[in-house]
Amino acid sequence: TCLSWNPSRFESQMLVVGCASKSVSVWAKNQDARRWDRVVDFPTDADPNDVSWAPNLGRSYHLIAVANGNKVDIWRLMWSAEKNSYCEFKRDAELMSNTEVWRCEWNITGTVLATSGDSGTITLWRKNFQNQWNRIAEESLAA
Repeated sequence: TCLSWNPSRFESQMLVVGCASKSVSVWAKNQDARRWDRVVDFPTDADPNDVSWAPNLGRSYHLIAVANGNKVDIWRLMWSAEKNSYCEFKRDAELMSNTEVWRCEWNITGTVLATSGDSGTITLWRKNFQNQWNRIAEESLAA
């Protein structure tokens, strides 16, 4: 099981949770009913190893990274005016690795994603001006 809070201080509390049953869900705090509601489920191919919610500095959507198996999926979570909730989503990217990816974490601005796994390598990813995610750095920590 893994989890990550929405880092925004200007929205209601939200949490992304990954479970060993191949599920990743976003939960939102319902202040009126004083309970947590599941707002969306992301499809996954394997049990998630880690999830990370990107800081949102001026985007009209949220980015959530999910490390599962030998890849990291980046999901775009969007606001639905009809449902008055963050309940629409699409896969923004599928970042492949040669080995199992165990951890993923965003930088403070939510523009660079760091991943690490079985290979002992840290990889940095960033989206370019053509909306493509590229590997911008890779550093082996193996002795």
